[in-house]
Amino acid sequence: MRPELMMLYTIVVLRHRPLFYLFTMLLCLYQVFTFSACIPALAATLRSVEEELKSLAVGIQWIIARLLGTIPGPVVFECCLIELAYFG
Repeated sequence: MRPELMMLYTIVVLRHRPLFYLFTMLLCLYQVFTFSACIPALAATLRSVEEELKSLAVGIQWIIARLLGTIPGPVVFECCLIELAYFG
């Protein structure tokens, strides 16, 4: 089965689950709290680094955040959705 059809099938199956809407609301709250932590992290980085190294420090911070946060996250989320639809 193509990945696009698998994702569509997963969404259709999950819409008939009673906890799907609760899960969606909790996921949205999780995203709000995750992104609200970005500004304090940026402020802490800018305050703790010397003036000429600030742009490098912010760049390295965002590279690490992208590598650790945004690449494996969707893969794990997709696996959880597929497992939930398969075993659900």
